[in-house]
Amino acid sequence: MGCDIHMHIEVKVESKWEHYAAPWVRRSYSLFEKLAGVRGEIENAIVAPKGLPYDMSIITRKAFEKWEEDAHSESWLSLEEICKLEEWLDDKNKNDVEYRWKIYDLERDVLNTFCEGYSFAGILRYPEEKPEWIEDVRFVFWFDN
Repeated sequence: MGCDIHMHIEVKVESKWEHYAAPWVRRSYSLFEKLAGVRGEIENAIVAPKGLPYDMSIITRKAFEKWEEDAHSESWLSLEEICKLEEWLDDKNKNDVEYRWKIYDLERDVLNTFCEGYSFAGILRYPEEKPEWIEDVRFVFWFDN
């Protein structure tokens, strides 16, 4: 039985988390391990699963409720943790010639979406270029088997 991820990107606008996108993320157990230790070792995760944020958007909450019985390893990544994910992908692409899924770029190859034309990590790295209306970004996700 395979494991899949359900991811929702949320942006903070006027101090409230709003749903931005629900990208389809293909199955990659090395990615799942890095996100939450799923199908791998928890110590290899960027951060251990921390549950769902209490203030998530209604769209994300409703999507989760659909999977609640089968969902596991619920978590979310802050903007700083998104940067760590992007760094891991960059390192993986440079140093692992056998990387099975050949994920090259977080936005282009994993999420198939950008943040108003920019990388999500770029919001933290290049604040002068970020859209004025976006105060923060996070990835909310869970897995099902």
